Amino acid sequence: MALAKAYAEICERSLPSGKAATWADARDVWRHSQTVLLAANGPTLVFSVAAVGLIEADATLVLAQGLAVLLLAWFGGIIGWRLGGKMRVAISGAGLAGGLGLIVTALKHVMH
Repeated sequence: MALAKAYAEICERSLPSGKAATWADARDVWRHSQTVLLAANGPTLVFSVAAVGLIEADATLVLAQGLAVLLLAWFGGIIGWRLGGKMRVAISGAGLAGGLGLIVTALKHVMH
């Protein structure tokens, strides 16, 4: 879904001028949507690899959830760095976002 939205944004930029989208347009859309694209398509890629039989179902779920938590921690670290400009703030942001991801993952396992 996020990939389709990014593609639609690139196409939308070319409609008013009638010219093909440029790499600059694609870069702008990437900068605007990279967090959503990475967060959504990273775990999707893991499930796609499993769909062709390269990973077993149980391992797929663990890998996808682990990747999602790592991405949350990474995004939290980037946000912390941009807000504070110090390693301590970046690590705190990563710990907070990754920790929340771990809590959600744990709750999911308890409830299912």
